[in-house]
Amino acid sequence: AGRLQTSKLLDSPARSPFHLHRGGGPLPPNRGCLTRLSLSRSHLSALCLDGVEVRGRIPCRHPKVTMAETAVLIVIGTMSFLFYYRARLRDTIKANRARWALRTIIQRIEAAGEGPDDEEEMQVSGLFIHPVKSLRAVPLSATAFDKHGLRADRRLMLVRPNARPTYGEFVDGEATHRFFTQRQCSSLATIEASEPVDIGGKVLIKLSSTLLTDEHVFVDVSPSVIESLPVRYNAGLWGDVVEVADVGDAAADFVSKVAMQTDVRLVCLLQDSTRRISDKYCPDAARGPFGDLPMAGLTDGFPILVTSQASLDELNKRLRSVRIDRWCAIISFDLC
Repeated sequence: AGRLQTSKLLDSPARSPFHLHRGGGPLPPNRGCLTRLSLSRSHLSALCLDGVEVRGRIPCRHPKVTMAETAVLIVIGTMSFLFYYRARLRDTIKANRARWALRTIIQRIEAAGEGPDDEEEMQVSGLFIHPVKSLRAVPLSATAFDKHGLRADRRLMLVRPNARPTYGEFVDGEATHRFFTQRQCSSLATIEASEPVDIGGKVLIKLSSTLLTDEHVFVDVSPSVIESLPVRYNAGLWGDVVEVADVGDAAADFVSKVAMQTDVRLVCLLQDSTRRISDKYCPDAARGPFGDLPMAGLTDGFPILVTSQASLDELNKRLRSVRIDRWCAIISFDLC
């Protein structure tokens, strides 16, 4: 009992909320019993070393919190939340305000009867995807969307390695490769990448070229295969750095023959990629309901690119005839 800090000592064991025991039996009655006990961690350790066991319930008292203190804590928590997420809240407000304004404009046009007549309604005149960035477009009759844009559109691209930096090795997050397109090599326009086709449980893309008529190669772009590819790069795509996976030597050798470059590699976007379009060019109405930016695949800047047949017809009056599939647009409209 000398090791315990007691605030009150009574003679009656019946009024004690707990009892002290040593060696399997209670302490002698003449030691008294305790109704209040203040134990520190060192006191409890000393009791255990002396073979004293504390049985029963030790009462605990919690400090009372007033309504004023609760209100202060709520205000501080709310202000901290608003300060930390102030940018997201601002983007959310701007996005929903722009969506509401756009919806109001459309409703006013429809109410005034100023919309296009039934004979002049816009129609989709073409759907295209580029399975490999900067290669030939593939026309489609129907398609679907996923989180990166049009399904299978620009999920693969060509890259070349960057020069080693003067300070030695690449740092984390730095681009080790750079995207490679027809801007640097016009012969890439001769390569055609087919629409992904499911054959025997594999999703295959066929690469062929008019310069290599007797050669072609298949690339397996099944999600499970892409995720298991061991070689990964940080590829620079304009101002972004995107993690990509190398699809193998067979495809790289085929493209290198056409491009006459020995260091060209074919890479694929990972399924969990979260590359988003630039905040600088994204309209407020294009943001999500919580102000988040749309995601994109390996396109230059935006997941969906649109053009019109009328614009192309006007351009062809000044140039030689150019087909609609020579543009990067994936959706073209007629009668705009």
